[in-house]
Amino acid sequence: MFGPKEKGFLTNDMSKKNYGIFIPNEKYKIIKEFNDYDGDTVKFGDEWEYITYSFLPYDSGLTLFFSKNGRDEWQIRLRDHKNDQTKIINNLNHCCPV
Repeated sequence: MFGPKEKGFLTNDMSKKNYGIFIPNEKYKIIKEFNDYDGDTVKFGDEWEYITYSFLPYDSGLTLFFSKNGRDEWQIRLRDHKNDQTKIINNLNHCCPV
């Protein structure tokens, strides 16, 4: 997990787009704790506002961008490869709309 950075710092040049259940500017609550690619824990009960995502096919890297407070943004990196975070990516229902 990388951040916080001022909102727009990471996503200013990116189009805002849905990813699975995630819709830009909607808030979601984590309903099951998990570790991202960097080994950081995304904690149960955290609430996040979804911004957008990016995908790097070369590394099977999925980056989700969220804000915790409406001012800052964070990136959560996941990797869809072997035993990395494939299970998390395939079960993004670990969040629910607030």
